[in-house]
Amino acid sequence: SRRDRDFFYETNPYSVLTVMGSGCSAAGHPYSEPPDTSGGYGELLNSCPDAVISANGQQGTIIAANRAVEIVLGWKQNELIGQPLVTVIPERFRAPHERGWHNYHKNRKGKHVNSRHPLTAFALRKDGTEFPCDLVFSSHTVDGVHTVAAFIRDISTRVAAEEEAKREHERAENLLYNILPACIAKRLKAGEKKIADSFPSATVLFADIVGFTAMSHSMTATTVVGMLNDIVSKYDKVIEQCGVEKIKTIGDAVMIVGGVPISIPDHAERVVRCGFRLLECVATTSNLQLRVGVNTGELTAGVIGTSKMVYDVWGDTVNLASRMESTGVAGKIQITPTTYAAVRTSFKFEERGEVQVKGIGAMNTYFVLPPAPGFGSASPAQHPADLKLQPVTPLSPLQTP
Repeated sequence: SRRDRDFFYETNPYSVLTVMGSGCSAAGHPYSEPPDTSGGYGELLNSCPDAVISANGQQGTIIAANRAVEIVLGWKQNELIGQPLVTVIPERFRAPHERGWHNYHKNRKGKHVNSRHPLTAFALRKDGTEFPCDLVFSSHTVDGVHTVAAFIRDISTRVAAEEEAKREHERAENLLYNILPACIAKRLKAGEKKIADSFPSATVLFADIVGFTAMSHSMTATTVVGMLNDIVSKYDKVIEQCGVEKIKTIGDAVMIVGGVPISIPDHAERVVRCGFRLLECVATTSNLQLRVGVNTGELTAGVIGTSKMVYDVWGDTVNLASRMESTGVAGKIQITPTTYAAVRTSFKFEERGEVQVKGIGAMNTYFVLPPAPGFGSASPAQHPADLKLQPVTPLSPLQTP
């Protein structure tokens, strides 16, 4: 049936080869002896580098083979003659082959089929090993007997090269997704040449381990890197759970942003909650403390560089967040009035009063008080990529930083 033939096309091209060659000749007799392959057409086939096999359509036995079968399949020519066609078909494909043979034998009705393009299949060597191959076949009638011929080309080297190229491509893609936010990496893959976006509202966090630089002077390089790796690895897990984005680490400091590269309405709350989780990471890893500063406002974000691309953010909002960290207090999160306005209903606060901020002057700041016990075990926030949100505003060429 058509359904059965389609199934075998999809499952195993050898089934197609076999079923198209099944059935009896009009006279109802099979070949009794293999044809002579010496001289003329036979010599032409023997010069072919691909294995060539001819099989009797009714009995399913191999009646001729060229010399290349020894190289490709490991069989000598005379060894294959008289063998069933399944001899060169892997075990896992033999069941559909037998079903196809039976079905086509009932429904062939004298039709002949030739493959217009090579089919990718698997063949079986004499030693029992499988190998990928290109298969070209044709069915024909000689002296009233229906037969099928198959050309089998070993493509193991080509397949191995294609698989290695695929692995290299996957490694390159994974590297891209490791250094850039997923949505930014997708935009670059889609062909976008220049990525620069404007965000009217986003929240930036800077965090620095107090006293780490002085302490590291008495530590070996291996110890310093090992401790930082442990802390930053915990940061990465927390950042992902909070649905915010790590922009960079600078020594023992980290910079995080919420609402970028995907604009979200609760970016300020997410970032502050992330800040408390970061405090916990440092406290549980060492005897050190973290100093955290947060600010909310507009900023610009984009990709810079070519050989070593980075996704970064710029603007006064970023600078002021850095000032909140540097003028902060160990173990606390210091925020600006704009961040306070964004999260004042979600947390409790301690008003610090005026702080002298470089480039700005006196500013009233706030410390966010720790949330209730059990906060650290709260369910992860929904990631921005899973939300239905408004797209960011791309910068015009004149606005591009």
